[in-house]
Amino acid sequence: EHVQRESGHRAVLHRREPRLQREQAYFRLGDALVLQPVPPVTKRITSVVWKRNHDLLAEWAEGESEVRYYGGLRGRSELSIGTGRLRVSAASAEDAGVFSVEINNEPQSELYRAAAVDEVPQPEAFVTPLACSQASSRCLLHCYGHTADTEDITYYWKMGDGEWEESEKKIEILNVNELHHVRTFSCRMKDPVSEKDSEPINNPFYRHRIPPDSAGCSCTFTALLYLETIQEHG
Repeated sequence: EHVQRESGHRAVLHRREPRLQREQAYFRLGDALVLQPVPPVTKRITSVVWKRNHDLLAEWAEGESEVRYYGGLRGRSELSIGTGRLRVSAASAEDAGVFSVEINNEPQSELYRAAAVDEVPQPEAFVTPLACSQASSRCLLHCYGHTADTEDITYYWKMGDGEWEESEKKIEILNVNELHHVRTFSCRMKDPVSEKDSEPINNPFYRHRIPPDSAGCSCTFTALLYLETIQEHG
């Protein structure tokens, strides 16, 4: 609350409305949707009311023997009166919406936008152009999987047995020395509920590198053959 002075020296008391914030909550179709009050409630809970899209969903008050549930989620909802957590089992796309909670008759500042997300498909990594080879100066790597445009997907790439690095769906590779020793590339698709990796694909710029010791032995062996040939014909 704060006091504002207006003309005529009259004091007007204004109450600050709580600033609502939105938390994104994802759930996989068929799995449970779990909504936990943020921040966690630390004081004793005497009443809880959950709503979805402003419609009453579940409510409980101290002195009542059980929670009352309403609407299409009745029979699949479970409210924890100790923490205020709401769990909806076997969630479907129709269960998505904006959830809000009141605890001890106080609306919480967080709104929860729940959205259904499918598992990502098994991605396929491939190179373009098809004619990409060691003679090319640069090529493109693609990570493909059929998904809805609205899905929140993150892409990762890995060189050989290295670490996964977050990147883009399509990346450019250059024919430079640093990549000549990389045998394969792999990609990963990840969304809030799942992740899957592609099969490794060969690096078109890979060049077999002979270890230093082997290279030395090879050169020595070649030199010996050359000397023997000279001696035989000398």
